[in-house]
Amino acid sequence: MKCKVLEKNPFFCKFNKKGLYLRSSDHKTSLVGEKIVSASGMAAYEKILIQKEPGLSEIYMDAAALGMFHCLEKSVLSQFEFSKVILLVGKGNNGGDAFALGALFLKAGYQVIAFQISETLSDLSSKKAAAFDKEGGKRYILKEADHIKVAKDDLIIDGLLGTGFKGIVKDLLASVIEKVNKQEAFIFSIDIPSGVNGNTGKVEKSAIFADMTAYLGALKVGHLFEDGIEHVGQLSYVDFGMNIQGLVEKMSLANYEALDCNLPKRKKKDHKYSVGKVIIIAGSKSMPGAAFLATNAALRSGAGLVRHFTSANNPHLIPEVISSNIDFEKIDEELKNTKALLIGPGLGRSEEAKKIVQHISQLSNIPLVVDADALFLLKYVPEKSVLTPHRGELIRLLETEKDVSDEKLLEEAEKYVKKHKVIIVWKGMPTVIVTHTQKPICLVSGNPGMATAGSGDVLAGILVSFLGQGLEAKEAAVLAVMAHGRAGDIAMNNNSMRSMIAGDIIDSLKHVL
Repeated sequence: MKCKVLEKNPFFCKFNKKGLYLRSSDHKTSLVGEKIVSASGMAAYEKILIQKEPGLSEIYMDAAALGMFHCLEKSVLSQFEFSKVILLVGKGNNGGDAFALGALFLKAGYQVIAFQISETLSDLSSKKAAAFDKEGGKRYILKEADHIKVAKDDLIIDGLLGTGFKGIVKDLLASVIEKVNKQEAFIFSIDIPSGVNGNTGKVEKSAIFADMTAYLGALKVGHLFEDGIEHVGQLSYVDFGMNIQGLVEKMSLANYEALDCNLPKRKKKDHKYSVGKVIIIAGSKSMPGAAFLATNAALRSGAGLVRHFTSANNPHLIPEVISSNIDFEKIDEELKNTKALLIGPGLGRSEEAKKIVQHISQLSNIPLVVDADALFLLKYVPEKSVLTPHRGELIRLLETEKDVSDEKLLEEAEKYVKKHKVIIVWKGMPTVIVTHTQKPICLVSGNPGMATAGSGDVLAGILVSFLGQGLEAKEAAVLAVMAHGRAGDIAMNNNSMRSMIAGDIIDSLKHVL
């Protein structure tokens, strides 16, 4: 049951279905989509609203339950039959959400059994428990995790802990989570999988591995960072009626509708120079493939002409790329009619590579993308440069400790871009675009099949191509990550997650662009 559902609805391929999964903005030209907030910030905001109007608490709970039922009805109940529904109920209002949802399942004709981990419940949860009982639900106070009997065709509703949880799950709660994670049944978590810290995404010991998580009102940081993104399964938005306009975001999700209408446009009289000539300095004797991938990706992304310089004698590039060995005079001459430059993929860390990076870093009149080995060798960063580190490279760039949290690393990245007036594309899942002009933009496009050698070289090629075609640095960075991720999803569908390679992402760009 679980494997079939996951194969049909993989988390990383479902971001365009508005109202059901992660949402796109109604403003199709805006790069910025929905808010990503801290769990504590949202809880404080909700508390203020409820203090002004106490009845809102129950209204919100009923609306959330109805939204979650419709969410399950559209994406799961319409495809699979479940023998019964099992509620896992905590003592807080997350448990009340579970009871309210359980009552809707009872009305729809399902057998529903609730297991409470505590005899005491919050006032509102007690009220919803009574309504659940009235509808004919069966309710038990749990003493041991083994008392929960689960069949593989059951639906488990996780209402144990909410987004406010932090710390380590212990005792009975830990045993219940460990038992549930071993089952083949489909697991649906309310707002966030129990055991995941809603503010950070960290899991200190254990947490529910959900097949689907309904995030209520707004995405929380914990859904996407640290361990959280591994636990949420498929994320589905549920509106429970709260006006979140006054809620302050920590960052924003990218607007996935923005790619199609923000790509560079071509005029009938355009030629290869007007649509964007770029220089790519990449590759070395031991790593010529990085240059091949970056230059090919740049051309496939719309660059009119790609001029390549390398320290390798045999770069093995495609015929459309003009390639030659490093010559600073030639590079300086070519820069006169070049619109963007990429340095780093496969460059190596030799003394020669160091001299090349030092020379290029003195340029201030051309949009610059700094990737891979060039990040390691970089001493001075020209303003408006776009740096594309993965986590390890970012840690080194910021000179911070290796075991730094995502939260702290992002804070340090924000300080760095404000100091140097650059853009950082922190590659990973999620990928985060950090600028000094606004709050970070988070992207969750792509899939684990893109964790393959050369994938970053492809992204760098797309990015420099977009810069060369006249896009501003932030816009180019966001759209490049979107295009890269979308091409990666197409490549996965055509090849499978395990077998896809970086070249497949380039081949898939034609379907994206």
